[in-house]
Amino acid sequence: MDVAEANQGTPLTWQEISDELADKGIQLGRARWSYMLNGSGPSVKAEPLLTALAEFFGVDAQYLLDDRNEGLPNRIDAQLHLVQALRIRRITSFAARTLDGATPEAIRELTKAIKTLDPGQNYGQSEL
Repeated sequence: MDVAEANQGTPLTWQEISDELADKGIQLGRARWSYMLNGSGPSVKAEPLLTALAEFFGVDAQYLLDDRNEGLPNRIDAQLHLVQALRIRRITSFAARTLDGATPEAIRELTKAIKTLDPGQNYGQSEL
């Protein structure tokens, strides 16, 4: 979802995904989508749904279908690191504009703190 949002420039909506999958004969209600996002419920192993989602997001279907898969595909891993870097940059830029009188060192320290708090920093194997 993060990579798709970064590529599109706007948040991806359930409706967009649902409409695209409906064109392929796959029904994706809000509850089913919630199960997919949370990795819970009976739908998370439905091969037709996983295949359609993989196609929608531009990843190899085997990545979603094979339980033994470890790690993210290299392209997704790299894009997630870029998304994280952009988010940190956006937060740092906001902080620099709004923290009246903040020194450059204080902003650098804030950036370091944000990186350690960002739950997305463990998207992949490599470090930023």
